[in-house]
Amino acid sequence: MGTDFRKTALMGFLKDKEPVYWGKVVELRTEVENWLSYIPQTFPHYTRHTVQHSDAILVQLSKLLFRDDSPEQPVVNLSAMETYILVAAAYLHDGGWDRLLNWVPHPLGFRFSKGAGFDSAGCRT
Repeated sequence: MGTDFRKTALMGFLKDKEPVYWGKVVELRTEVENWLSYIPQTFPHYTRHTVQHSDAILVQLSKLLFRDDSPEQPVVNLSAMETYILVAAAYLHDGGWDRLLNWVPHPLGFRFSKGAGFDSAGCRT
């Protein structure tokens, strides 16, 4: 079992700086967990691109950006928005997989499908 993403220094820092952004990340993670859960089933021969992979990225970012994994000891002066963008990027970096799966909705609410100007991989036809 991996580290609880909420206990990373990056998430602790975000919660202290802007609890609303922290809550949005928790919501985003839930959505990402839903769509990324299909990847290992569809592409079993690829590296596991599950939400735990993104959680591991948060752990590594926390080690890079905070002394002793402490949210009170940042090594750079990040704003709440910069922190939110960094965390969101960690969760969304595998978002293109949904286009490969076609039946998983895009995070902005639209779908790529054949006949709508896109092929099943989300490429313009």
